[in-house]
Amino acid sequence: MPVNSQQPNTVDHGLQEFLDRVARLHSNRPVRPVVTPSGHRARGHSPSTKSYGYARFESLLEQDTHRVLEVSTTVVRFATHPFVLALPGVPLKYYTPDAKIEMRSDGALVETKASFFIREPESRRHLQEVVKRLAEQSLRLVLIDERDLRPAGFQDELKELLRLRPRVGKYRRSIDPTAWDPLGRSAFDPVLERRWRAAQQECDQLLQRVMRRDPDELIASTR
Repeated sequence: MPVNSQQPNTVDHGLQEFLDRVARLHSNRPVRPVVTPSGHRARGHSPSTKSYGYARFESLLEQDTHRVLEVSTTVVRFATHPFVLALPGVPLKYYTPDAKIEMRSDGALVETKASFFIREPESRRHLQEVVKRLAEQSLRLVLIDERDLRPAGFQDELKELLRLRPRVGKYRRSIDPTAWDPLGRSAFDPVLERRWRAAQQECDQLLQRVMRRDPDELIASTR
């Protein structure tokens, strides 16, 4: 069985710069609760080896995104609905990203939106304004929609692998969260290991595509 490497305690300079830029925009506003007594959308929490506490989601698309972040080797940590940012401008604009992701040498903010939502005029204007104001602070917004997340069979495979994966429990910085069995407690299964590596490669490629993409281009092309 592969030996699980521990995550370093030091933070790369590029990642630290990203974290510092985000921290300067933190407001003192609380993030709204995810699970409420009313409402028709899917809302809840998913266990995660990379997220501080449970990964919170407010839609099935957000939950699909969490699976990609959980399986990818690119992402070492992520936080869901992590804070409310105060984006400078007139008027001041408040914004809560769906996720903040940390990679080994960089970071990004993530927003997951259904295509029908992006097509709505008011939603488009809101997204475009958020993208613009974040860019003015040297922060990139990674915009993801269902066409990125739901190729045939992709989410089914991620669900199955995460169901079968040996349980780790709460997030721990000292383990390698990208390993199939971070604690090394299960018997080696070459078939599952191959499926896990193939899924990781697909998740990495998906993230590479959406991170290279200009979010304004996605907004403009969604009609």
